[in-house]
Amino acid sequence: MKDIHTLNRLEQLKALSDPLRLRVLEAFSRQPVTTKQVAALLGENATKLYHHVQILEEAGLVHLVKTRKNRGTLEKYYQAIARDFIVDRNLRSGPGDQGLPVALSERPGGYAGGGAKERRGRAHQVDQGRAQRSRLPPSLLWP
Repeated sequence: MKDIHTLNRLEQLKALSDPLRLRVLEAFSRQPVTTKQVAALLGENATKLYHHVQILEEAGLVHLVKTRKNRGTLEKYYQAIARDFIVDRNLRSGPGDQGLPVALSERPGGYAGGGAKERRGRAHQVDQGRAQRSRLPPSLLWP
């Protein structure tokens, strides 16, 4: 697993626009785990998370690291491709547009559009236009 991955496709940024997917990605950044294990860790329904894991995998943010047969079921272990993520400057702005916000914490509604519960302990602080790492991986930074 890499330490830092640069998000350079809108598909990747869109995949991280959901607060639950951010939490799922955080869980996969620690060690290879199954979707069912992540669901238990987050207190969510496993069926609900399969869709989110598929989006993260299609965006190239998590990958399948191993499979294991357990009582006739195939367990799939996923891991995040990096511990931390930054957004490519070229993705933030293009010709004739205003660009994306400097940090997710500046969006209306807070961190990645989530409520106070999602922001607690993970909100990014912006210091003179530079986002600083949050205390929980993976951090999503806007250089």
